Amino acid sequence: MLDARALDDGLVEGFARSFLGFGSPEAPYWLVTAEPLDERTTSTARIEAWHRLGERQLVDWDDFERAVGETAGRVPSGLAPQSSLPALLRIVLDAFGEPCAPFDVAEYLRTRAGRRGDRLALLHLFALPLRRTGRWDAHEISRLGALRSRSAFLETFASDRIGALSALAGEMDPRLVLMVGNVHGSYWERLAGMPLPVAPDVPLRWRRRGATLFVQIAQPDVIGSLNATRSGAVATFIRNQLEREPVGGSSLSRGE
Repeated sequence: MLDARALDDGLVEGFARSFLGFGSPEAPYWLVTAEPLDERTTSTARIEAWHRLGERQLVDWDDFERAVGETAGRVPSGLAPQSSLPALLRIVLDAFGEPCAPFDVAEYLRTRAGRRGDRLALLHLFALPLRRTGRWDAHEISRLGALRSRSAFLETFASDRIGALSALAGEMDPRLVLMVGNVHGSYWERLAGMPLPVAPDVPLRWRRRGATLFVQIAQPDVIGSLNATRSGAVATFIRNQLEREPVGGSSLSRGE
């Protein structure tokens, strides 16, 4: 049954095909998860906020939070990030040589994550939640046949989503694309444009394409909750690979 607030089908389809995440498209480092990074925002609020912000591929996290608040008629109280995001950001900050203790990660989330101008863009393979929710509610917001089930959604939008991310990567040439999750491993290889071999002694797959380093890791709860030893090994691997292929003489120090 459609919800009373069912949205225009064209708007829903545009969102499902086009909204890629948070931050700046020209950011040199990308963190790409399978699903949206804001965990408790409803699909309707997510789509209406995106529409308010001009239906761009990437938006600023703060702007999105405000737009979600306006859509819901409340004062923004902060988006709820995926529970795995702090562990993933710890790896990224460590790879950058930045402080990565819990306080540092929390401060990064509060002030920098997903903001325009930060060097890390937070992207997602799919614009609607897939596996982390108890039920599939997207069919309630639109008559689109593609939203009747998760499988129909993937069949309809996966190729377009991968194509959009690949095109953006080809245009922007990010130094790093860090892809998270093993369930969609074949999609990550399509995004990278090549197979991703397993790295020896480090829990990841990787390959370099031109100036871009593609790295795939499992969700934190799969690799031993990404404990300090394992996450440190992943961060060290990424840092070493990036330092091995400097671009334009830039460094990995904070404030690049």
